[in-house]
Amino acid sequence: MNLHPPAVAATRWGWRQSAARIGRLARKELSEILRDRRTVITLLLMPLLLYPLLSFAFQQLLPTLLTPTQKDRDLTIVVREGKKQALEQVLFIAHRPQLEQASRSAGPPA
Repeated sequence: MNLHPPAVAATRWGWRQSAARIGRLARKELSEILRDRRTVITLLLMPLLLYPLLSFAFQQLLPTLLTPTQKDRDLTIVVREGKKQALEQVLFIAHRPQLEQASRSAGPPA
């Protein structure tokens, strides 16, 4: 009859015995996996097929997701009298990096 709780009994084992037990289990599982040829082929061929396929799909799909549509560009704002100037200042501050970049790419005025 074991008077010690399971946690205490497990701590009596040294870490070397635990590591050896885990190593034996891992070796057993790995040998069983590698025995099956279909599993080995799947482990090797699936990444070789899927990564180029996913790369090609993302190259085709990503530009269409990043380009803004006409719906995204159109914006209508209704402003009360006296608030137009404040709204223009807010919009100018929000779009300042885009405006600065556009002025730099345009070059010096001729």
